[in-house]
Amino acid sequence: MVSEFSSLGSNLVIVLPGRSQTGGFSAGNAITNTTRDLTIDDAQALQRASAIVRVAPLTVGTSEISFSGKLREVLIAGTTAQYIQVRNMTMGQGRFLADGDWRTGAAEAVIGAKVREEVFGVEPALGQLVRIGDRRFRIVGVLAASGQGLGMNTDELVIVPVSLAQAMFNSNTLFRILIEANGREAIAAAKTQATEIIRLRHEGEQDVTVITQDAVLATFDRLLGALTLGVAASPPSDSPTPAFW
Repeated sequence: MVSEFSSLGSNLVIVLPGRSQTGGFSAGNAITNTTRDLTIDDAQALQRASAIVRVAPLTVGTSEISFSGKLREVLIAGTTAQYIQVRNMTMGQGRFLADGDWRTGAAEAVIGAKVREEVFGVEPALGQLVRIGDRRFRIVGVLAASGQGLGMNTDELVIVPVSLAQAMFNSNTLFRILIEANGREAIAAAKTQATEIIRLRHEGEQDVTVITQDAVLATFDRLLGALTLGVAASPPSDSPTPAFW
């Protein structure tokens, strides 16, 4: 688990909607009581913080991708061009989402390695038009195979522009906002600045939880011994770990 968290990205800070009841992070309070939703405007406002170098809004849901008579249910991640750098992901083929207006976005998609294999087989995926939900998208990239990573298997992921994902799911809210701090020494400042910017935008309410990658790592590191003993004493489980991003 610690290794998987370490691979999420460098200098990562995560903004979750809702305020943690304990004021700290734990697996139990990662899902918080939401009083106000996070929006694209909130994410864009974070870009002005001096300690923050990149911001990637994220909305998620499930839909179906279809191509040439093949149909498959997939996890959809709606985000922006900076997501690949914030999450430290690697392209296998093609390119990631183009940089542009977060509120429009071209009808293009990046797919995981398993989606490419199961939907396209031996056919090339790049440049193909597919239907995702009730919309058509052109495949512009395929992620390098990476496998399961704490709640999200990127090999089975389809990534589209955040505005189109929100339209697809009939929602204007975000699941998370991912932030890359401007260096390890700036992580604490990035957390403080993000918390204050969102507080001011939300009429003075402290209604979000901002966690750092280091805090998550420290928590899971403390639990690692107990988890290892539990796994050794129990049969394997297919239950997914909660996704924080």
